[in-house]
Amino acid sequence: MRTCSKCNQDKDETAFNFRNKRKGWLNSECKLCVTQRTRAWREANSSRFSAYKKEWREDNKDTIAFAKAEWARLNPDRVNHNNGKYRASKISAAPSWLSADQIKQIKSVYSKARRLTKETGVRHEVDHIVPLRGEKVTGLHVPWNLQVLPMEDNRSKANTYNDWNEYET
Repeated sequence: MRTCSKCNQDKDETAFNFRNKRKGWLNSECKLCVTQRTRAWREANSSRFSAYKKEWREDNKDTIAFAKAEWARLNPDRVNHNNGKYRASKISAAPSWLSADQIKQIKSVYSKARRLTKETGVRHEVDHIVPLRGEKVTGLHVPWNLQVLPMEDNRSKANTYNDWNEYET
């Protein structure tokens, strides 16, 4: 147990950050007090802090690009899901009423495409059965409108809905 120098509360040692990890020295303020102090400083110095962030981003473009690329490499399913969700939302095809379970189903379709690509060596993509930008009909980005197809088949489909004739009057 340690006492925080800021709030004077006795807390477990896990509530403190290391000041010097090699020597095992802990900060005198608990993590919560440090967070509150940092947040207060950022609010009081918001223009100064945003200028610092902007300058840091300008100076570290390569570092940021590398970190983003590395994350994308390690999370291809999430990248594909996010890209699909973005494209769908651009044209208002991603309904806000989807449940968490339905969103999970959508993510699993993207995972299945990735898995099939690895297993077969043939690139697979997620296809919207009823296209999001069809000429005569427009679909939604929902689990029941998704299927996994080999890339060639998906590209040859070319934004068409083959069953349209069934619904024409």
